[in-house]
Amino acid sequence: MLLNSSLDKASTEGAAHHTFSFGEFVLDVDRGALLRNGAEVHLRPKCFEVLTYFVRHQGVLVSKEELLSAVWTDVVVTDDSLAQCLIKIRKALDDRSKKMIRTVRGRGYLFDVPVTIHDPEENPGAKSPAKAATSYRRPSAWSIAAIVVLAVAITATWWSGGRQGAAGKDTALVAESYTSSADQHNLKGRFFHSRRSPGDLELAIEQFEMALDIDPGLADAWVGLAGSAYVKAGDEGVAFENFGETFKSNLDRALKLDPDHAEAHIRMACYYRYRGEFDTAQEHFDRAVKQGQNSAMVLSIAAGQAHTQSRLGEAVNLQRRAVALDPLGYVNRLNLAAFLFDAGRFDESRKEYLSALNLNPGNNDSVNESLLAISILQYQIDEAESLALQLPDGLSRDMGLATVHYARGELTESARVIERMSFDSSVEAAVRLAEIYAYRAAPDESFKWLRLATERQLVAGLTGNHKYLLKRTRNSPFFFPLHHDPRWKERLDFIEEHIIPWPELRLSLSSD
Repeated sequence: MLLNSSLDKASTEGAAHHTFSFGEFVLDVDRGALLRNGAEVHLRPKCFEVLTYFVRHQGVLVSKEELLSAVWTDVVVTDDSLAQCLIKIRKALDDRSKKMIRTVRGRGYLFDVPVTIHDPEENPGAKSPAKAATSYRRPSAWSIAAIVVLAVAITATWWSGGRQGAAGKDTALVAESYTSSADQHNLKGRFFHSRRSPGDLELAIEQFEMALDIDPGLADAWVGLAGSAYVKAGDEGVAFENFGETFKSNLDRALKLDPDHAEAHIRMACYYRYRGEFDTAQEHFDRAVKQGQNSAMVLSIAAGQAHTQSRLGEAVNLQRRAVALDPLGYVNRLNLAAFLFDAGRFDESRKEYLSALNLNPGNNDSVNESLLAISILQYQIDEAESLALQLPDGLSRDMGLATVHYARGELTESARVIERMSFDSSVEAAVRLAEIYAYRAAPDESFKWLRLATERQLVAGLTGNHKYLLKRTRNSPFFFPLHHDPRWKERLDFIEEHIIPWPELRLSLSSD
């Protein structure tokens, strides 16, 4: 194997200098360094020892017990220590696909990369890889008490950015007594997935990966990994074609382990819906509904389906059931608040938004935008102004200030803000202006901006958050005054035909 000049020198200096080269990497055992194209890659000492063991046993199946015994000599540690090392090593090697360090379910790990050994004291003869075998076990069932205790422990541990007092540590210890290490990582992953503070989806993915390194037979973790990667890709604007097959592969693993896993079926329905295979999507959706009467995720997605079909009372009832099953779920609270808002139940909506804010104080701008909309529609002008001024510069703040000025008769100031918004050529700006004019009982202007929003979206393409924004205008209370106008029915028909180019899934879940 050819190495660059700096690494050739490192591999030949000294008669007993131990180096191993694989791909772009050189592992210099004597220096305790991992190099990539000549640049050092940082690894903690234990992680370096684990990688060294893998490299020395290239092509040989290594069990967890063997690794723990070799690296953590005379020290009692849990599988979690190894799992965290594997996460860090794979990141250092950029082994996102886990093809370099393969996990052989139920057996251990295989370093499956050709290695060139530069060591005069060893015979670099070929080693025969052990035959990999796969075994599965169904995930253990947790009691509701264990989940709640662990959720409280996670809340105490991570809510304030990692600061944890003695009480939090005690709670965490109690939680650990209820669950296995893999289960704990899975539950932490679900917590981060639900909380949605900046960086939480990355933390969720890491926790799910750690759970699967410890126990590849944990179907819940495969589903969680698929879900968090799906949401993260959507937030980053990644095309479904670029991650859909990985998403499906993780769900396939979950369903192989647990064919009746409701959350796997509900996410698989999303996959086939995006592919345009509506009959298959409906089959998975029906199976999810059948098995998921007590699944917060299934109930929440079913609630979203009812909301999309403008069955708002049903959406609220289903989402309330989801919140009852997942009382610490930030996203579930937000969804319930949004459905109540669209149903015109503003006092209840405000209460749920404030509950969501208590669960996740870091997302106050998003919640304040919604509270601002409620204040405007309830003609609480002073409160609306206070909330608008707390928001950063942008369309939400401007929309609030424009309506506040208008309500107070400050027409010049309102016109100045509207003019500033009209220079923004985005879909969102057009929708916000349509809301302002609907609030002001100016239907012609409102419909003008709604048409512009639709035209802008068609030009930009039927993707992303703006498409969702156009769909939401169907239920927005700002447009209630327009519902009697014949142009509103024409708009709904246009959205059904062009903005939602696939049939909605049939919902067969009782909201009671």
